[in-house]
Amino acid sequence: MKQKLVSDVCKQIGLHPHACRSLFPTDDVLLDAVNDLLVEECAQRLRGGVSAFTPKGDGVILDTWERSFEAWLLSSYTESNFSESPYIARTLPALLEQVSERRS
Repeated sequence: MKQKLVSDVCKQIGLHPHACRSLFPTDDVLLDAVNDLLVEECAQRLRGGVSAFTPKGDGVILDTWERSFEAWLLSSYTESNFSESPYIARTLPALLEQVSERRS
């Protein structure tokens, strides 16, 4: 690596070139550290993008499940017998079928 590039890297991370060379004694070690930072930055961006992405079909299923579950509880039924609800018996299978058809 050229000294100018090392100086630029040191300036960007706020280290004196001598301190930088103490931490990263060879060009390979310095490049590995820079690469690790770039990979981590890319991974963070990817995680942020993935967490913000919710497929529409999945969102519909979750929203209707939550509303149905709340209505079930407000109707004085218990959580333990939600599996007997009309939502689980009829609505959920229909929604899953529609989502599966769209993905095929």
